Order: sequence, then C-alpha cells, then structure tokens
Amino acid sequence: MRRWLCSLVLMLGLMSVLAGCASTKAATPGEQALLDASQALVTLSSSFVATSQSYTAKCGATPRQMSVADCNAFIGFSNSFKREYASAVDDWKQARASGSGQAAVAQRVDGLNAKLKPYADKAK
Repeated sequence: MRRWLCSLVLMLGLMSVLAGCASTKAATPGEQALLDASQALVTLSSSFVATSQSYTAKCGATPRQMSVADCNAFIGFSNSFKREYASAVDDWKQARASGSGQAAVAQRVDGLNAKLKPYADKAK
C-alpha cells in the first residue's frame, strides 16, 4: 500500500510541474504543441492515478473484487508504465529545451494511453 501511495504522490508532483509550465502569452505552433503535450501528460497521469486507486481498492478488498491474475497483471503493467511515463516526461523536458520533438512526445503519450485503456476499462 505504501508503494502505491509513493507512486501516486510522484505522479501528482509531476502533474503539478507540468501544469505550471503553461504560459499566458500567445503561443507559437511549436509552443502550442508543447503545451498540448504537457496537458496530455497531466491527463494521462490523472487517468493512471485513478486506475491505480481502483485496482488498489478492488485487489485489496475482502472478498477480492478482481482476480489474482488481473491484480498481478496490473502490478506488472504499473511498474512498466511508471518507467515509460517518466521517460515521456524526460522527452517532454528535452523537447521544451530544444524546441523540437513535440510530435514524438505526443506519439508516446498516445501509446501510453492505448496501453492504459484496457486496465482503466476493467477498473470501472
């Protein structure tokens, strides 16, 4: 349980950092793409946190509300997702610093969304 809490705190911290990067001036197309990517990362993080909370509740319930296989599958996915998400955030930071690579970040976020979707659907 403590490991999940630490993961949730980490994800929420990343969300705060990314949300703070928004600007009030008119954005160039590259800046807008970067802003869109950051918002997509925040949304993805929120979805992952909600899915994790649901799995934690359902896998820890008595009686268990999900199969052991489903719970174990999510644990494996969760570990992989956290590494890939952190890497996507690093790519976003690099795109922000270099002014290029926003499309690659958007593709990574889309890929992570596709991987999360089956778990999120099952957690409902």
